[in-house]
Amino acid sequence: ERSPGRLPDLVVTKTTTSARVAEGQVLSYTLRVKNTGQSATEGSYTVTDTLPSTTGTPAKWTLESAAGAGWSCAITADQLSVACSHSAVLQAGETHASAIALNVKVGAGAAAFSPLRNLVQVSGGGEPEDKKPQPAELSTPKTCGATPEFNACQLETPIAQPDLVVTKTTTSARVAEGQV
Repeated sequence: ERSPGRLPDLVVTKTTTSARVAEGQVLSYTLRVKNTGQSATEGSYTVTDTLPSTTGTPAKWTLESAAGAGWSCAITADQLSVACSHSAVLQAGETHASAIALNVKVGAGAAAFSPLRNLVQVSGGGEPEDKKPQPAELSTPKTCGATPEFNACQLETPIAQPDLVVTKTTTSARVAEGQV
């Protein structure tokens, strides 16, 4: 049995190699989990990433995929949230060996809602309640850093409108060879 002060404490981070993204592109994130507590995790833990909802149809962004070796991931029907669970024991101070790769499709009209702010959080693994994400962390999350350090954090990714749009039309239904 663990002593009262020796408990697991899971933290998470999210990184991307894209400083900004344009409408129509896919934005890729990497999610990592670390146990900063003083004892090993017990049981499963879950990483949840949530995109903000927007008005209009189609959606301005959607979760396209989420996967990592040994992670069990499920994207919600509205494609705005994903939960990935794992049960591998993380020793005190250990970062999970397998990251979660998350892909977000940025749709037309998304620039009007820029920047994209999506929240990631982790909980479970035998953490006590005071080590899980707290309401203040969820309502005003810290910015994710390069290494895991928060129970919940977010990244802000600016979205640009396309630089160039080409439209081609014709006034003739048929064109003969050599005709201009």
